[in-house]
Amino acid sequence: MAITNLVLREILDSRGNATIEAEINSGNYTARAAAPAGASVGAHEVPAFPQGGPAKAIMAFKPQVKHIIGLEANYHDVDRVLKSADKDHSKFGGNLSIAISLAAAKLHAEISEIEFYELFGNKYTLPYPLGN
Repeated sequence: MAITNLVLREILDSRGNATIEAEINSGNYTARAAAPAGASVGAHEVPAFPQGGPAKAIMAFKPQVKHIIGLEANYHDVDRVLKSADKDHSKFGGNLSIAISLAAAKLHAEISEIEFYELFGNKYTLPYPLGN
């Protein structure tokens, strides 16, 4: 099934900080994901957003939406578009890329009628839980 719509919106995370939510549609299927910024930032992390915050990231990405609409609902293909459009995450920031990629993966799993974690490994294993 092909992706028919991609909506990006600015939302507030659980700490009240602005971030991005992606919503992707394909036929009767819809998946959403948000990527809140972490409290600490490592020296080698990509920036969460470009200068100007989530609104600037969304505006910068708008011309790229046409490259995602029509793709098969496969997170690998969506990730290739994201990577080719912004190799170092300087134009869109890491949060926009993560939100879109995660929403695409959720949609991929939903359409494939499999559990989300099955996209990433043996269907008989569960992800290793890690808390912070």
